[in-house]
Amino acid sequence: MLPKITVVTLVVEDLARSIHFYCDGLGLPKPHLPDGGYAVFDMGPVGLALCPREVLIEELGENIARMMTVSTVSQNVAAREEVDQVISEAIAAGATLVAAAEAVTGGGRRAWFADPDGHLWEIIYNPKLGADSAA
Repeated sequence: MLPKITVVTLVVEDLARSIHFYCDGLGLPKPHLPDGGYAVFDMGPVGLALCPREVLIEELGENIARMMTVSTVSQNVAAREEVDQVISEAIAAGATLVAAAEAVTGGGRRAWFADPDGHLWEIIYNPKLGADSAA
């Protein structure tokens, strides 16, 4: 069986602040708020969930919750200029610029920002991939 990722979960410190950032700042649709104190955004084949750290500690215990690893999220966009547009929207919403937009090999362009909880996002245009493709 080929594994299929269906949800990426980011651990957040303040759920309301993070929902505001992703909805009002980056334009994601309003999330589902199932019982359990977390939020899930329907984004097509792979959803995005926000889970408050205290919920994770309650479910797994503090020692296990500390095992969280650093990861990054990448978003492929359909056009070179969209990299700058997404980065500008993220910064206006409260993100921190990590690496300014730059050209990359093969005619692409990319930039990095950190969301309010420090999660790293790469915004990338790769002319060989569509916006819906994995890098």
